[in-house]
Amino acid sequence: MSNLEKTFKACYKDLCIMSFFFTKDIAEAEDVVQDVFVKIMEKQDQIKELENYLKVAVRNASLKRISKKYQSEKIDETVLFYNESNTESENELALQKKVQLYKQINLLPEQCKKIFLLCVLDDLKYKEAADALGISINTVKTQMKKAFKILRTTLKSACILYIISSQVIL
Repeated sequence: MSNLEKTFKACYKDLCIMSFFFTKDIAEAEDVVQDVFVKIMEKQDQIKELENYLKVAVRNASLKRISKKYQSEKIDETVLFYNESNTESENELALQKKVQLYKQINLLPEQCKKIFLLCVLDDLKYKEAADALGISINTVKTQMKKAFKILRTTLKSACILYIISSQVIL
């Protein structure tokens, strides 16, 4: 029995539990763990500390899987606000919230607003936004933190959740 087989038998359940913590689906957690083991089989000679490697690999694969799942479940902004089944008053309320949100975004300091729009509206990663503006990634992180802090204090939490979950379309 190879070292990989022994490790598989010894760690499989624990790794599935760890993956389940992220994915919240046992079948998906098992898939993640099995996928990781298949990938490791291909390069097992290069891995020195197998158990530590497995833990990190399963965690990363689980996070990648839920990230992809989240991306595919994004709600289209127009459907969210203008669903035909909504009443006219619901659409009016949603439109008022959207206008309030846009006003508050426009009140952000110029650099902060520019970075916020690149990261949220254009869906750029912090690194990509930093490269586009010729600034450091830490500046982008700081400005995003500042933007969310300002918006959190001026808007209700529902608007912030809207920004995060459905990507603002200006």
